[in-house]
Amino acid sequence: MTVVNILCFASKFAGDKLYVESHIDRDQDGFKTVRIGSSCEEAMTLNSTMNETSQGEELSYNVISAVYMLFTALGKFPAGVCADLFGGRHLLLFGFLGKIFMAIITPTLVIFGSKRMQFFVRGAAGFFEGFVTAVTFNIVAHWAPTRHLTLSATLLYNSDAAGYLIAHIFNVYFGIKLQVLIYMIGVLQGMMYMSCIYFVFSRPNTHPSISAQEKDLFVELFPTNELPGSIPWKAILTDFDIWALFACNVGYNFQHLVIHRRLPDYFYYILHDDDENIEFQFNVALRLTLFIAGVVLAVIADYIIKKGYIPVVYLRSTYIGMSLILGNLFAVMIIFVGCNITTVIILLRLNNIFGTAIDASLGGNMLDNSRHYAGTVFSITCGGGHLIRSLMWIVFGYVLEHQSISQWTITLWLNLAICSFCTLVHFDGSRGERASWDVIKPKQDKNPVKTGNVLI
Repeated sequence: MTVVNILCFASKFAGDKLYVESHIDRDQDGFKTVRIGSSCEEAMTLNSTMNETSQGEELSYNVISAVYMLFTALGKFPAGVCADLFGGRHLLLFGFLGKIFMAIITPTLVIFGSKRMQFFVRGAAGFFEGFVTAVTFNIVAHWAPTRHLTLSATLLYNSDAAGYLIAHIFNVYFGIKLQVLIYMIGVLQGMMYMSCIYFVFSRPNTHPSISAQEKDLFVELFPTNELPGSIPWKAILTDFDIWALFACNVGYNFQHLVIHRRLPDYFYYILHDDDENIEFQFNVALRLTLFIAGVVLAVIADYIIKKGYIPVVYLRSTYIGMSLILGNLFAVMIIFVGCNITTVIILLRLNNIFGTAIDASLGGNMLDNSRHYAGTVFSITCGGGHLIRSLMWIVFGYVLEHQSISQWTITLWLNLAICSFCTLVHFDGSRGERASWDVIKPKQDKNPVKTGNVLI
């Protein structure tokens, strides 16, 4: 399932970069020619570091990114709920067909399509990404062993870092054109589709070749072989723990948007760093740090839970506080070190190391809460976070309209404030254990056979 998500995010990276290269102003060497000022010191004194052409292109990119996030959220809702009710296997195959179709049409339509066509292409790509990731979360919820619960969820949450890193390496270091790369990813997704037909099953009890010993590992988690007849919507939506997880996802999306997607602009417009180093810092060093640190923190978390050193709920909250508060404190410190780019990079790496703690907690916290309805919980909390993120693409586009140091100061402090509030909500409401509504009652026979005084 991790490989499935990695391919999704590799495809997203290639599609986003193809759009930027096709529609953002470049000079003859391929670099942006849109910043005002000749040095970092001068940029620190300007009210605007962008020219008017760049502002128009930036707005266009923000809108297209918001559309992608909106449809990603819309893809999660039906996929997660239907996977809980009917099983995830066939839904995953359907999602793969959608991703393969998008790989076929994206290169041509992104480059030559009209603006309406851009919205369709990126919106459809976002929908199928959300669809596939929600289904994979449902399947992992049924297959992840308790002793490796955190690591299993972390690999799903951290798959975007791996996908971005792999796509960037093939594009930049192996010289593969983005159009060709998208086709290659489509071929790999086709191969994954074929392998999923034979090897992926919704739940352990539906696998034709699983051993009795392996089945026994899941008996405690899934005492009945039945699928839910319905979703306990009232119980889920009135459970404060679900809204605590939603708040945590909002903080996660704020942090991801500001640090991973917008902070490269700070390096370009304020620090006057060159494009090559910016790409290395955010597409290689950042992604590699996130993936490695996330896996290490997940292994540590599973070990602590196994030994019982700390209650699960306190461990999850500690990790989330490390990410959303401590990690973003390092981000705020960037604006106080001026033009010392070495110190800025060190602070960025510290932000990445602590920031990825949320990857090693949030998904695991959802699975702590629910296994039977994991797809629905994921759709509400993560999908809701993506809805907020789609709106924030537009909001931060206006907040950072001129890319001035004062606007960046507001942005980084605002990010810290919102993430801190989300952490407090999670700490107050998180439970860290199976919810009372996460059960499936065995269906009773509507026409029992009566023998004497006994119903059979």
